[in-house]
Amino acid sequence: MANQLIPQHLPEKIVSQGLLGNHSSEMVFVIQEFNGLSVNQIYQASEFYLRTKMDPSVGWLNVSKGPQGKNLSVTVSKGEMVVDAFEGIELRWQLICTETQKPSFNYDSGSLATEKSEQRSIVLNFHKKNKEKVLSIYLPYVVERSKSHKRRKQGGEAILTRRFL
Repeated sequence: MANQLIPQHLPEKIVSQGLLGNHSSEMVFVIQEFNGLSVNQIYQASEFYLRTKMDPSVGWLNVSKGPQGKNLSVTVSKGEMVVDAFEGIELRWQLICTETQKPSFNYDSGSLATEKSEQRSIVLNFHKKNKEKVLSIYLPYVVERSKSHKRRKQGGEAILTRRFL
């Protein structure tokens, strides 16, 4: 009966093209900006850490300065890849932004408007064999670097601010 419903070549094609699952050697962690309604601390720590990893290989940077600001804000453009190496592991970070639009009602004017929002996440790619090391050593290292920076900043050190966007 199954042979009548499913052409003979289809199961072979599914297996040969890997359509039943990803057999890649890559592991991908998606670090969302928010965890429910609260800010994801791993996202914040990763965002800081990546500010320290911008090097000449990063081709597109955004540079800005607010009217009251003293320092330039240097940010990685959306989609730009930042490569890091840690204890022999190559790690690739990328900021992903997804814009959404939804209709909303403007009570003041009594009309419909479009509300735009942006969901930000950071994607971290590395070889699957390094999953445990990334979870147990690398990500805690990233978090500690961020905490250390905050402690120094609270201690009164002037630090050039770079923001990963």
